[in-house]
Amino acid sequence: MALSVSQTVSNWQPLQTTASCPQFQMTIQFNWIDNTGAAQSFGPTTVTFPNIISQMTAAEKNALADAMQDVIVQIARRRAGVDN
Repeated sequence: MALSVSQTVSNWQPLQTTASCPQFQMTIQFNWIDNTGAAQSFGPTTVTFPNIISQMTAAEKNALADAMQDVIVQIARRRAGVDN
């Protein structure tokens, strides 16, 4: 792994177009104890990607874009030989 890397990511923008891509499906369930000590649960529910994107709020889409950028940069760094 490199000791010092200067990294710049710019011009990340939605193109407002669609592209054919693989779809993934998962079942999600959450069980937790809330701040009052009450047991809570959600699900199970099935989520399909990328279909779920159309159901996201603007804030959720921004969070997804940030996470996607992180993954894309990690892949690019490995391909470039910066990280093993």
